[in-house]
Amino acid sequence: MTHLEIIETDGVRFKLVDKKTKQEQSLLLEFYEMDLPKVGDVLVLADKLLDRRSRDFVQPYAFTPTTEEEVKARNIDREDLAGLNTGNKNIILKRLYG
Repeated sequence: MTHLEIIETDGVRFKLVDKKTKQEQSLLLEFYEMDLPKVGDVLVLADKLLDRRSRDFVQPYAFTPTTEEEVKARNIDREDLAGLNTGNKNIILKRLYG
């Protein structure tokens, strides 16, 4: 999992910086049933989503909030989960397909 701080966004295009390596990434992200992340928030994404081959093929990535109970009940693959730290709360996100 990679921790990426949002440094710029227009609501769909997100410019992020890896908190560990300081490398910048640009991703198309969609969020449903929640407020949009803001500059300074931190996304935690599976490394496979940042792999250039999969990233160029399947963007935009879409996410919606979920709970730990739903993750366990539906046996959601950990690689389809992300996290969002807004400073005052942590949100579990599940990836949407289609």
